[in-house]
Amino acid sequence: MNTLLVVGIVMYDCGHFLCNGCFLTMKNISVSNGVSRPACPACRKKWPNIIPGFAFVNILQVVAQQEVTLVAVRDEAAAELAAVRAEAAKELAAVKDQLGAVTHTLGAVTHKLATVEANVVYDKKLAAAKVETEGMRLAGKNEKKERAASKKAAGTKEQDELEKQMLKEDRERDAPFEAKKLKREEDQDKDWNPKGRR
Repeated sequence: MNTLLVVGIVMYDCGHFLCNGCFLTMKNISVSNGVSRPACPACRKKWPNIIPGFAFVNILQVVAQQEVTLVAVRDEAAAELAAVRAEAAKELAAVKDQLGAVTHTLGAVTHKLATVEANVVYDKKLAAAKVETEGMRLAGKNEKKERAASKKAAGTKEQDELEKQMLKEDRERDAPFEAKKLKREEDQDKDWNPKGRR
């Protein structure tokens, strides 16, 4: 486009254009062949009208200026996009740091929870073992008490039997003496004198 702006251009009303030198060469050839206006070399339209070159040059200048503006806008947009990306990268890094801290805290909490759970399970097992041991101790103690009571009851029964046997033996042993004593008392009753005389 810059070359065309320098050397000059010719534009047809069909929308195609070519440089001024090519247009003049093509026109000379056409005139030598008896054709006053050559066809468009792009679309072969016959007798195309020519748009003044200066008008198109102005159009090209406007387009070039717009292109420069578009490039500036594009560069500005690219700079803004880069700034946005940099800010997004910073925020993403901050979020990753926060996520890492949260993950670390969560890991610590999970570890503490697992420790507490393990302690609870251990305490439950220990309490169950203590209850079982205490139950066995109480059962043994009750069994001892029952055996002692049973033994005492058996001993009391034997003691009663022994006492009865001893009492019986004492009575049998003392029977003659008791008989003599009774006989003596009877004799004394017979000899009793109300006046105190025999």
